[in-house]
Order: sequence, then structure tokens, then C-alpha cells
Amino acid sequence: MKNFSALLFILLFLNFNCNKNNTASVKTTNKSTLSTKKQVSIPSGEYFATNEQLDDYGISLKFEKDSIIYTESGNMGKIYNQYLLKVDKTVDGKTFLKYSQLINGYIGDADKPLYFGNIKYNQGKLLFDSEYIQKKYGLKNVTLKK
Repeated sequence: MKNFSALLFILLFLNFNCNKNNTASVKTTNKSTLSTKKQVSIPSGEYFATNEQLDDYGISLKFEKDSIIYTESGNMGKIYNQYLLKVDKTVDGKTFLKYSQLINGYIGDADKPLYFGNIKYNQGKLLFDSEYIQKKYGLKNVTLKK
């Protein structure tokens, strides 16, 4: 009878801990599902920064199926810097971009260890927030249009 009571106690203990762990994983799954639902895919194409402080420059992000290219151009369309970016993660509709490699020009501060920038939709607008652009041009949350 002692063995039966000990075995029953162990089974109840294990069952309680298993149920506790399953509940935690369900909550985690639900969080990632909610986060996924908020993600917005950006249609392929080239999006240009619209800001009067950038009238003398051209800044664009070109989204293709498997790549994102950041381009800075200047007088008469001359390309100064062009970088290949990659998506690092997407959280609550905000996509974080990291520098991947130099295509044209010089790296400068583009290859920071954290993020090159992030993009998100806000009230129907595509916003690009980049420490790189903020440092270079003094702008935060640049609106991008096709």
C-alpha cells in the first residue's frame, strides 16, 4: 500500500508539472500568433523618401522577393551609397533591417552591430526609421512612397 501511495503521489506531481508546462507553451504560442497577425508584407517595388530636407538627395528602399536595397543618390542621379539589407526580425508589425553588404560607395556607419533601421505601416503610411539616416541627415521616421 505504501508503494501505491508513493506511486500515486509521483503521478499526480508529474501530471501537475506537465499541465503547468503545457499552459506556458500555449501562452507563448499565442503571443507569436498575435505578433504574426500584425505583420504587414510590403509589396515589391522601389519606395522613395518624401521629405523636403532630402530634396537634394534621393533615398530609396527597393523591395524584391529576396532582397532589400537601400540607395542614396545625389546631383543628377549619381549613386553615392548602395547597401544590401536583410530582414532580421519582425515584431508587432515593425520589420528590423540589418546591413548585409556594400553594393556601391562606402560603408560609413551602415554596418552598426544593431539595426540599420526599421520599417512599419502607421495610419496607411510606410515609415522608415533609421539611426543611419538620423545621424547623417537629422531625420526620424521618413515616409516612403512608391
